[in-house]
Amino acid sequence: LASVSIAQEVLPTFGYRPAQIRIIDQTILSTAASETPHTLLEMILVDADFDILGTEAYQCRSDDLRRELAAFGTTSSDEEWCRTQVDLLETHRYRTRAAHRLRDPGRQRNLELARGLLTACREHMAPSPCRSRMVPRPCRSRMVPRPCRPPMVPRPCGSRMVPCTCRRRR
Repeated sequence: LASVSIAQEVLPTFGYRPAQIRIIDQTILSTAASETPHTLLEMILVDADFDILGTEAYQCRSDDLRRELAAFGTTSSDEEWCRTQVDLLETHRYRTRAAHRLRDPGRQRNLELARGLLTACREHMAPSPCRSRMVPRPCRSRMVPRPCRPPMVPRPCGSRMVPCTCRRRR
């Protein structure tokens, strides 16, 4: 990983000893998807790396990642993207008790939302939620009818935000 190379190059200039740098390198390497964290420090860093999965900001960051990947030439259909998100949310497990307690309920909510979006993709139901008046609620596990509240709402299975065209507001 590039971050390990950077750490090995830069940390000695700050007075870090080789033994300390090895610990830092191993901690960084533990965040790779194929690795399993073993120490508490590694577990904390892996949990921090995946913290977003359990937050209300998850969908926005997921959309940001999709746009970034597309900018570098990696594209996927809406259904493929939704499937990948469901797989990630289903398989991820927080490593520390604190992260499990603080973030797992949010991860479960995001998983249910992602499953709903995947179902919508499979049924080719990706209209603007403002037109259908079905809006995903981050605090609920399903799509619910309600007038659009925010001025921008996530488009089911879409990689962008769309302006809300509803006239009704709460």
